[in-house]
Amino acid sequence: MKYVSSRLSIADSPSGNHLMKLEILTAGNTRPLSLTTVSVDGRKLKEFETGNIKIYCTETDSTFSPTNFFGSSASKKAVCKITGAHSLKEGANYFWLMFDQGELIETLQNKISFELAVQEYQLVWSDEFNGNKIDTANWSFENGFVRNDELQWYQQQNAFCANGVLTIEARKESKMNPDFVSTSTDWRKSRDSIRYTSSSIRTAGKQSWLYGRFEMKARIDTISGYWPAWWTLGVSKRWPSNGEIDIMEFYRGKLLANYAVGTSMPSTAFWFSNTKPVSSFNAKWKDKFHLWRLEWDEDGIGIYVDDILLNYQSQSNLYNRDSTLFFPFKQPHYMLLNLAIGGDNGGDPVDSFFPLKYQVDYVRVSQKINGRFSNRKTYQPKIK
Repeated sequence: MKYVSSRLSIADSPSGNHLMKLEILTAGNTRPLSLTTVSVDGRKLKEFETGNIKIYCTETDSTFSPTNFFGSSASKKAVCKITGAHSLKEGANYFWLMFDQGELIETLQNKISFELAVQEYQLVWSDEFNGNKIDTANWSFENGFVRNDELQWYQQQNAFCANGVLTIEARKESKMNPDFVSTSTDWRKSRDSIRYTSSSIRTAGKQSWLYGRFEMKARIDTISGYWPAWWTLGVSKRWPSNGEIDIMEFYRGKLLANYAVGTSMPSTAFWFSNTKPVSSFNAKWKDKFHLWRLEWDEDGIGIYVDDILLNYQSQSNLYNRDSTLFFPFKQPHYMLLNLAIGGDNGGDPVDSFFPLKYQVDYVRVSQKINGRFSNRKTYQPKIK
């Protein structure tokens, strides 16, 4: 990520205090920048608050109004008080310097500067899949018909490691459903036979993380009926109130990047979704390994493929739409890797050639090293 420009302007205050708007524009998606300090007339704001000066952020909103700052408890989510180094997103980032009435802000406009730096990370967990079998200290297997009315039966033998690559393989098979009950209305039991098999592995109960940079190098197909995914779920509360992040998901000709939070209706999610058609890539895209990345911290969450931003959301937006106003992405999450066939979204696999493969070179999790930044640079915004 690189710094593009910045500007500072005096804004109307909803409280009678004096207010300045600082807009910082960035571009690019590699190595995100952080706003580390703001200085006013030589006073460096420690944790962005000193005496009678405070700084706030409205993320994607360029207004600071009584509605979004002094409104209802839900609408207050639109504004967050800055309490430390703040990660920037690609594009416009809005910050607000609020001064007590005693400050003559007109005389301070030319005395404001800020520092941007690159947050340093360290690797805290990875699976390089270099062994000859899946490491059960990290992963467990799902079994049977599991979710979304999908066609595949999950079983352990469809996932294996070889030559430093995890392969999840979907196969066309024919065998009896051991859970079949002729009178059952549960789709998992009402099917008398299994026509497809695949695997799903997850770190639930073994590994989980709160914030970090998640990376996966993988190769996927783009054929009909094929539904691979790399995703996370929160460790607390039932779905979707525990929160879901779909870092890599493909079906029906498109990549998906999604966040799901809970609502007042059981098992009904409120989605923040974006898609990208694979037709926008070159014709050989599916033949190569690609890098999916999740950048997740206390400020926001971004999903990328090959450094292309697919979906960014501020943490201030990601609360459950129910009476709890719980933030499901401010708790640890575990991850899942699976290859589904058909079902609610996967499409019809009838014309697909089996076996179908989802191959993963590695999965890595890195986390911030507190207080360690590189490439520190100081800027003075242009006065608007």
